[in-house]
Amino acid sequence: MMRALPFTRPVALNRSAAIVPARTTPVAIIRDAVLGKTLLPVPDDLDLNRAALVEPLAVGLHTVNRGMPNASTKAVVFGCGPIGLAAVLWLARRDVAHIVAIDLADERLDYAKRMGAHAVINPSKEDVPIRLSELHGSGDPIKGLPTVGTDVFYDLAAGPGVIDQITTMAKFRSRLVVGAIYFNPVSINFRDLILREMEITTAGPYEQELRDALADVSKIDPETLDTYVTAMLPFSEFDKAFELAKKPSSAKVMVTFD
Repeated sequence: MMRALPFTRPVALNRSAAIVPARTTPVAIIRDAVLGKTLLPVPDDLDLNRAALVEPLAVGLHTVNRGMPNASTKAVVFGCGPIGLAAVLWLARRDVAHIVAIDLADERLDYAKRMGAHAVINPSKEDVPIRLSELHGSGDPIKGLPTVGTDVFYDLAAGPGVIDQITTMAKFRSRLVVGAIYFNPVSINFRDLILREMEITTAGPYEQELRDALADVSKIDPETLDTYVTAMLPFSEFDKAFELAKKPSSAKVMVTFD
């Protein structure tokens, strides 16, 4: 019997939402399914606990790809929730020059270091532009104001003031990828951006990356994936799992089905 990726038994919980199976019976109807496109077979030798991580890892991979990093890239990831940590992981696997992870939760910053970040910043304890200048160097001043040497900024935080802070300190022709979901409009000072010639893009659909993550998940160091999953509970304790997923100390929280 073929195992299909969308219906793996372990389920991953995000801090902001839960991804739960549409049903828990062994049979599901998938309308207009196309094998290899809308339905991806899970290899027989891939543990379902790992297969359940493919979707969030694919989101992080797509976000990273949108930034077009290379070996010389100095990157910053704002937000070390499940998707931000996945982005850190893929940047590390790309062997980019330097990765900085930024979050308000020290626990998540520790996860980020264990998943490949070269340095971390807690904005409640350090000045972000000053610390980034120490880590990535400085770019040329713009209108007499200092800039940081970061090449690509990844916003996976959706925090108040994050985009404004990024666009204020960004160097000439740097890049911003917004993968976070903002539920309210965000204002951007395009007057300053024109002088910076900064590229801003977003990260959304990730069809190809779902295939790529499925192919690569078995190649990732098991200890790294163990760091990514901070709790695993049975479905009977779903409420507890959901509350855990809301805590800043959590990364991925898994719910399993017998």
